[in-house]
Parts: sequence; structure tokens; C-alpha cells
Amino acid sequence: MEKKEYVLVERETVVQLIKKNYRAMYMILILEYVAQQKKAFITLSANEVCEILHIKSLQLDECRKRKWIKSVRLTDQTFLYSAYDVALLAEKIRRRKILRTIAKIPTVNNA
Repeated sequence: MEKKEYVLVERETVVQLIKKNYRAMYMILILEYVAQQKKAFITLSANEVCEILHIKSLQLDECRKRKWIKSVRLTDQTFLYSAYDVALLAEKIRRRKILRTIAKIPTVNNA
């Protein structure tokens, strides 16, 4: 039987981590906005997205079909994705993994 370890984290620590995560997301959004104003679009190819997120191309295709990420444009049969959309997809994938892990944590009934 596998022994599971649990770690208690203070609420303030969790709040700080969430705030840092949102700040990073907003930085990407601002960077992309400034780039668009200068007519320099920050896009990534499907291969680059897969490499950054450590996912397979089939997984990226599935995410696109589920409309979790939209392709900005298609050039030479290659999908391009905005940096902000890639960041949102990364967050969605991470959130799903966390929720699955949380669902497996046993709960204590006070009844």
C-alpha cells in the first residue's frame, strides 16, 4: 500500500501564489497588447506550443477542437497561436491536473 504524504499550506501563502500567477498572466497580456500596437504579433507554432507545454500534438489538436485555444491564423498548413492564448491553455491544463489531484484527497466527515 502506497503511503501518502500531505502538506498543509497557509491560506496567505496560497493567496500570494494565486496573485503571482495572475500578475504573470497580465504581463503576458500587456506584452501582447504592446506588440500588437507595434504591428509585431507574438505567435507560436503548434510545435513550439507543444514544446513549451510538454504536450503532444494530438493533445493540442484536441484542445483546439474543444475550443480551449484558438489558432490565430494558418500559414502553410501550420497553426499559429497567440502567446496569451497559450498561457491560458497552460493554466487550464494545470488547473485540471490540480482539481483531479484534489478530488483524490480523502475528506474527514464530522458526522
